Parts: sequence; structure tokens; C-alpha cells
Amino acid sequence: MTTTEKKRIGGRTLRLAVVHAEGPDPVREWVPGVGVTPISIGIEAAAAVIVVRAGFAIPSEDGPTVLAKPILKGVRPVVDAPSRFAGSGVLDDASDFAPRKPGVDVLVVGHAHGRTPDALIQGALKILHPRGVPIAAVTFFARAGAAATQIPLVAPYLGGVGTTGVTRFAPLGSDARFVDGAPGDDHEVFGVASTELRLPDESVPPNAVFELTGLLPVAATDTLVEGTPTATRRVLLPGYYPMVTYDAADQPPGAPVLMRLDTIRIDTDAQRIDLVWRGATVGVGDLVDLHRVVVSMEHLGLERDEGTRLADTQRGKVVFAITEEDAEKGEDPPTDDLRLEFNRLKTLGEVAPEPRIELERYARISAELAEWPDKRAETLSRHGFDEDGFGIEERAWLERFASNAIEGQAELATVFGSMYLGEQDRLASPDEDKWTLRDYAGFRSAIEQGPDVSGVLEDAKMSLAQWMRLDRRWMARAEADPKVMAELEALLAEFSSDEDPFSEFSRDDGEDQDEEPDDEAD
Repeated sequence: MTTTEKKRIGGRTLRLAVVHAEGPDPVREWVPGVGVTPISIGIEAAAAVIVVRAGFAIPSEDGPTVLAKPILKGVRPVVDAPSRFAGSGVLDDASDFAPRKPGVDVLVVGHAHGRTPDALIQGALKILHPRGVPIAAVTFFARAGAAATQIPLVAPYLGGVGTTGVTRFAPLGSDARFVDGAPGDDHEVFGVASTELRLPDESVPPNAVFELTGLLPVAATDTLVEGTPTATRRVLLPGYYPMVTYDAADQPPGAPVLMRLDTIRIDTDAQRIDLVWRGATVGVGDLVDLHRVVVSMEHLGLERDEGTRLADTQRGKVVFAITEEDAEKGEDPPTDDLRLEFNRLKTLGEVAPEPRIELERYARISAELAEWPDKRAETLSRHGFDEDGFGIEERAWLERFASNAIEGQAELATVFGSMYLGEQDRLASPDEDKWTLRDYAGFRSAIEQGPDVSGVLEDAKMSLAQWMRLDRRWMARAEADPKVMAELEALLAEFSSDEDPFSEFSRDDGEDQDEEPDDEAD
């Protein structure tokens, strides 16, 4: 079957909004790849298979035992990718858009690596629980026919050792997997690993240990053992896994998707491990009834509660899930869609997250925004924010003030007020000293009598922040000096008007009223 004749596993394209919660500290910028596979599950019923792919880099200079580090951006679900070794009959990557798998596929691509040029590289792959209990172990040998430090992990170079009989590490493709949207009951066709590297469901925890012998380049920190042609590296997964919920019509929001790790891909040349989890929504009448999925990466034993998880979507990202068609074309899903904007705004309906910036910095930015209201975007950019980002921080602090006040604790808001005024005073210009007590009294009288404060300030070519500083300065001097207070009162009396600005709307009872018609007079 040629590529042009090959059907898609998922069938029709489904544009499904994915709301990413911000990653947990210290990987807040983490956005794993998310794909969707629509499938038919019966008469007039369909479901969406959600796939989450995360990459982990293997540090090369941290010693024989290393902690894999999440690759925060750029990881995407993939379709079948031909092997880098022509004619090997295997793939470099197998499609992530399979709706289900019979177990956990463990795949290894790249080269076997030796310390020194040798005719034979012997190695092993072991997967263990964190406490050292074995999950799987296979051994292999790679022979290039000539001295080499790198030998492809494909036939005819790869062979088994002992009774394992391993002959294939890389994934194997099959046209039988392409079923055009109706997978049927035979999900065995979606497994792509050899028998020796296919493990039971849920057998590999997110904090598993990989012991790789002869599968990674020798690092400068590796201990060289005389007579050993290969190096052994222990790689610890950091314990992250995806939590996925979805909203659909006629269902309570936040329905969980049971995600299962079903693919582990080790690239020995790129020195990375990719993990793929998969799960399906329940059946719906039409896939348009699926409104969104919420994806968060959680740390084993430190999972966020649902409220915190949803609050963290406000600092996350909203995108469309990648479809099989997107992956085939090597394109990203559209980004200028009203559904994405709607779901982004919907995240703001959650309880505010914890504030991320210090109270003093929030006071400083707030004071500068008030000082230069016409330069808001420039001010926010200078502090590393856009409008949405600062809005989240502002709301987080305001809700903190409010919740404390409800509990009878106003100290935090008082401290902020003091910080804000201090930051506002710091922005005063020398020109503000030109305004005398008489100027202040005139401004104050006009503001007290006028219907529009902004109009008075505009006429005076004065900002609100400048007026607040002027008011504080002269009131402080008046309260400290009785002579200044007396002069101020005299000036206010001079500027005051006896005319009632609302006199045209006031009248005494019984005056200027139309007389009621006298029925009897008629």
C-alpha cells in the first residue's frame, strides 16, 4: 500500500480545544504535545482518544546515575516516520494516533555505543521500579563487521544474547493499523514493539528507572572500567504524568479521562526518552458536543487539587489538539479561532491562582500604571508582562486582600496601601513643587464642587497621581502646622461658592408645580 493510498487511523479531522494548566514548579513552562483521534464506538456514537506525549532529556555530564529532565516545549505527537537506516524494515517513530494498544510498547532507536572501537558491542536494557524491583530486562549484541564505536540498532547488526532472542528494538510498521476511523476489536494491530519489549498495561510507573548498557555515548564523568567496552547509565524518570479532564454537552464538567502510559521510546543518539499516554472520553452523540479537554502535568505524590489545577489554567496555554492530518503535513493547528479565545476567557472564571509577584513589586507596577495611564503597554512590557499576565497577578492579589478582609484580617491590604503610596511618592517630579497652597486650595475647591474630577485635572494638566501627591503633601503640612491649616481654611472659604450646582433640579414642595385640574370647576 502506497502512502497516498494509506487511510488515516483516526478518520475525520476533529478540532478540539486543549486547555493546558501551567506546569508544576519548577517546570511551569511545560507544554506537552497533545493529539486527538476521533473514533466511532457504535451506532450514532463517537469518542475522542486523547494522546499526551512528553519528552525527557538525558543529561550527558551528570554521572552514571542521572535524573531525566522534561523537555518543556516543542514535543508533538507523530505519525509513522521511516527509519534513519535505509532498508531496515523498521520505523524511527510509530504513529501516536492509534486509538488503543494491547500493552506498553518499549522502543529503542539509534545506535549502540561503545567506549572504544571494537568488533562487538554488548549491551542491555533494564527497567526497574524506583526500589529496584525489575520490570523488564533484555540483552543484545551489535556487530558491525568492523571496529566501530557506534553500531545501528537494527538488523542485520543486532542480535540476541542468551535466551532472549532480541532481534528488533525499533518499532515495526504495518498497513493493518490504518483503519480509517473504525478500529474494531482487534487492537493487537496497534502494537509496534517486539514481543520481548511489549509489557503489561500500567507496569511502568512515572518514576521508573532505566538502566542502559551500551545504549548511550560515554560521558566524561563515566567511570572507565578496564575490559568493559560499554558504559552503563541509570536514568531516573522524574515522576510526572498527565491528568486529563473534559467538558461535554449534557455532562457534568471535568469528567476524567483514564490515561495510560503505553509507549516508551528511547532515542540513544538524541539522548532522550519520550513517553506517550493515551485515554478516551466516553461516547457522545456527536463530537461537536466535546467542548474542551484540560491537560495538566502532575508530579507523583504532589498532585494539585482540582481547584488549584483549574486556577493554574489561567497561566497556561489554549491550543487545538494536533490531528493526524496536522502531523502528516508537519503543520501546527490553527491559532486564530474564536473557540480558542472563548476557552482562554473561560479560564478567567476560575478562582484566582496564588500571586506570583511580590507585594512590593505589585505596588510598584500599580503605581507606575497610575502615573502613566497612556503608556500602559510600555510599562507592563518593561516589567515583563502583557495585559493578560498582569491581570492575573492583579486579580490574585485583590482576591487575597478580599479573602483576608472577610476573615477580619486587613493588615495585608494596609501594608499594600502604604507600599503603593510610597511608590507613588517616588515617582514625583521636581516640577510638582511649583504648586502652592493657594493652587492646592483652588484645585480642591473645584474638585469638590465640580461634577467631573477628570475634567478639573485635565484643565489643570495634572494627572490623578499628581493630585493625590499634592493632596497628601499639603494636608500633612496643614495637620502638622495650625497656621497652614488656618490659611488653607481661609483659601477654601474664598474659593467656595454659595451657589448650589444642583439648584435647577431642586424646588420647594408646592412651588413650580402644575396645579391639579379642578374637576368640580368643570
